[in-house]
Amino acid sequence: MSSCHCARPLSGALLVLLVWVGAGSVSVAQPAPAAAPSTLKPQPAPAAASPLKPQPAPAAASPLKPQPAPAAASPFKPQAAPGAQPAAAAAPGATPWAGAAVPVAPPGFLDTADKRIKDERPAPTPQQVAALKELENEANNFTKIGGSYRDTLVALLQREYLRKRYSQDQGYMHQVDAEEALEDKARLSAIELFERFLAKYPNDPRYAPDAMFRLGELYF
Repeated sequence: MSSCHCARPLSGALLVLLVWVGAGSVSVAQPAPAAAPSTLKPQPAPAAASPLKPQPAPAAASPLKPQPAPAAASPFKPQAAPGAQPAAAAAPGATPWAGAAVPVAPPGFLDTADKRIKDERPAPTPQQVAALKELENEANNFTKIGGSYRDTLVALLQREYLRKRYSQDQGYMHQVDAEEALEDKARLSAIELFERFLAKYPNDPRYAPDAMFRLGELYF
């Protein structure tokens, strides 16, 4: 009876021991987790560009390369109205405004219409031609007569001008001759008076120098 009671606690302790041993074996059998990557592992540095390696320069636009000019709109090309349907292709040799919806007048330098005034008068008759020749002869004769009359008038006026000029010259010449004779007489009289004064007062300190100056001017 007592052996039965002792066997129950022993079996319970053995069961606990077995459970503990089994749990330890299970924990030992589990593999260890993978180690985390080390943060101190050196990382490869990025490849730096060599300072001695020439770098290709970007292709620059050539300043001498001609640039295509934008196509300018022709001043003679008609512009289509908004909302209008595009015109069909023009036939070869047709003008640009041939197919326009609105009639367009051609430029002035392309207008080759003959707008000269046409003489529709009838040809002159022989009598009219003879009368024209007679009129031309009369006009020529009148021109000749008028020219001779003009020459006669010019000759008369020139002769009268020369006659009056000669008479005026003669009248002035007489007056000039009379004035010159009086001037010569007065100069000779003045020379005689100054010579007499200097002969009478040759050493006068006040008037003798002035009389000599005036006498020399009269001599000149």
